[in-house]
Amino acid sequence: MCSTVLSHRRWGICCSGPAGFANVRREHWEGREAGGVRIANRVRASSTVPSIGATYDTEPPVRRLRPVLVGGSELQGVVHRFLDAHEDERGTFTEVYADHWTTGIEPRQWSLVHSVTGALRGMHLHRRHAEYVSVVRGRLSVGLYDARPGAPTEGRWARYDLADDTPSFLTFPAGFVHGWLAHEPTTHLQAVSEPYVDYAEDDNLGCHWADPALGIEWPFAPTVVAPPAASFPSLDELLSRV
Repeated sequence: MCSTVLSHRRWGICCSGPAGFANVRREHWEGREAGGVRIANRVRASSTVPSIGATYDTEPPVRRLRPVLVGGSELQGVVHRFLDAHEDERGTFTEVYADHWTTGIEPRQWSLVHSVTGALRGMHLHRRHAEYVSVVRGRLSVGLYDARPGAPTEGRWARYDLADDTPSFLTFPAGFVHGWLAHEPTTHLQAVSEPYVDYAEDDNLGCHWADPALGIEWPFAPTVVAPPAASFPSLDELLSRV
């Protein structure tokens, strides 16, 4: 099993065998419990995924992925860091965050997210907060598109593959269109620099994952997409709203 170890300004995960996870959200963390833990609502997703001008294989690749940039180009402001898993006869201990690291984010809320095989979460755009993602169990492909006006890498994309056998985290600033695709049942840690209670409709935007204008080369087609995401507009329409 795995447990989360919380201490002042640091987070860690201990694993000592197979584990199951529930989706949880933490309102705030300053080295103590604040607001308690809420079980996240489950949302029924669509099993029918419309496409926009793209053809994909429907089977995830079998090979084990490494958490590296596998497509696109380096994007200004994105931080990727490998994590050290300290192992002994009890299992492993891995620090996943410390405030003296260069992370590009000041987390205000942490969530533990579980995704079924083939689930795609995205593509979302937030203009006010940065995000952090780290795989605990399984494999994710993380797609990013830089939509920040005037940014050095505006209009470019990247795809990172994150896997539990090589622990790491990825952070990106506000203004990135982003989403993740699960290769297998996957649990990941997610942090944001703005609490969910402060979200507003004007900053919870998105575009369709298969829009060719994104340029993102997904490894296979998702089989589970939430209904709102399946009906997201094109990238051009999204950008015309911001």
